[in-house]
Amino acid sequence: MLIVIKRFLCVVVSVLLTLAVVWLVDYSSLKHSDTQSGVANKGKGYSSKYVPYDILLDMKKNNCSPIEEFFSRPGMVNAPFVYGYYTKTLVEHLSPSDLSVIYWCKDNESVKYKLYQIVLEDIDVNSVCEKQILVEEFLPGGLTIEYGKVNIKDFKYTLTKKIITINKKYTGNILVSNYDGLETRMICLDGKWIYRNFD
Repeated sequence: MLIVIKRFLCVVVSVLLTLAVVWLVDYSSLKHSDTQSGVANKGKGYSSKYVPYDILLDMKKNNCSPIEEFFSRPGMVNAPFVYGYYTKTLVEHLSPSDLSVIYWCKDNESVKYKLYQIVLEDIDVNSVCEKQILVEEFLPGGLTIEYGKVNIKDFKYTLTKKIITINKKYTGNILVSNYDGLETRMICLDGKWIYRNFD
C-alpha cells in the first residue's frame, strides 16, 4: 500500500513539474511578444501586426503610431508603407529594398497623419530629401513606387507649397499614394520633396 502511495505521489509531482515548465515557457514567449509588438509604449496602437518592426521603432521615435483602421475600407488597398525609394548606395551588398522605407502613421497628439522615411546612412546624402514629408492635407493612401518620366510643371514643394511653373522633365522613382481614387505623386527633387494630386 505504501509503495502505491509513493508511486501516486511521484506521478503527481511529475505532472505538476511539467505544467510548471509549460507555464514558464508560455509566459516567457508572451513577455517577448509583448515587448516586440507593444514596444513598451503607453500609447495604444504600437503593434507589429500592423507594420514591420523596424518601422514600428521609427514610429516611436517620431511620436506616432500605426493607422489601425487603415484597411477598414472596401476594395484593394496597398500597404501604408513601401521599401526601396532610394537606390543609390555606397554599400554594394545591399539591395535597393534594403536602403529606405517610407510609411504613413498617425500623430499621437493630434488627429493628423504623417508621412516619414527611414534612410540608411550609406545612401548618398545628396540624393536624400527631408525625413518628414509634410503632407498634412492628404489622407493616407496605399503606397507604391513607380519608375518613369514625368513633367513636373504644376507640382508643389511640400515645405513652401510653391508651384513649379516651368516645363521640366524628371526621370526616376516616383512615390505614389492612392486613396479611394485620389492619387498623390511625390518626387524627391534636388533634396526637396515635391508633389501633385490627381483624381
